[in-house]
Amino acid sequence: GGGVGWRVHYRSDHIKNNLNPAWEESEIDLRELCDDGNLDGPILFSVFDHERSGRHTPMGSFETTVNALINASVHGGGDDTSKAFTLKKGGKAYGLIVVVEASSPSLPSSSPPDAAPSVVPVPFP
Repeated sequence: GGGVGWRVHYRSDHIKNNLNPAWEESEIDLRELCDDGNLDGPILFSVFDHERSGRHTPMGSFETTVNALINASVHGGGDDTSKAFTLKKGGKAYGLIVVVEASSPSLPSSSPPDAAPSVVPVPFP
């Protein structure tokens, strides 16, 4: 069948022994996410539970776009979950992902040029 073929663009450091991890903010160059400059192209975020065996357990995922990440930015207010993305696995919600800061070179922002979203996971109540 058809569909999108996903590529890995970024892997965070894993957080040991924590059911509600808070990852460090990250920046990803837009040229890595948008090969053709299309800010509305699909991006898949996936979260895994790290296993020593290397068989990491999927915790959930969500699909979005760079433009949607920019629109969901809470500009430093990591406690604001009103624009958060829901991390889902098999239709069940497992957590929220808050975009703290996101920008593109064509939009004004305090982020450096060509910076992509910084995301912060928030434990699901």
